[in-house]
Amino acid sequence: MTRASELLNISQPAITAQIKKFEKEISLTLLMPLGRGIALTDAGEKLAVLAKRLFAVEQQIEQFSQDYRDGAHGHIRLAATYLPAHFLIPAWIAKFKQEYEYVERGELCRVYVEDIQLLNSIAICTRKNEPLSTATLNLIQLIRNYS
Repeated sequence: MTRASELLNISQPAITAQIKKFEKEISLTLLMPLGRGIALTDAGEKLAVLAKRLFAVEQQIEQFSQDYRDGAHGHIRLAATYLPAHFLIPAWIAKFKQEYEYVERGELCRVYVEDIQLLNSIAICTRKNEPLSTATLNLIQLIRNYS
């Protein structure tokens, strides 16, 4: 408990109280006395494994959220006239995928005037009232740079 207290910068009684409260909440004993220290019970060891997995998933969620905000993940839907669709977009998408490999490109979509942003004969499609994702904004910037 002393090491946990020092690592977490929390008093020992506060840590003990939180552990006791958690044990009561889940109706399990997680720690047992062992000599001058403590040890995890069998239930405590199994719960520790699950907690590590939970914290790993939490970190993955945080990373995904950051990547999505930064445009590294997402989905882009495009519609284009013949020339851009066959000669320009493939090169732009190849360049874009080098930098943003986890962004998915959907197939050509139906285009409704209120749902698109026109950019050099290319429609960037979104759902009605849906803001453009960071990934889409990154692609628009790439297209502008190469147009």
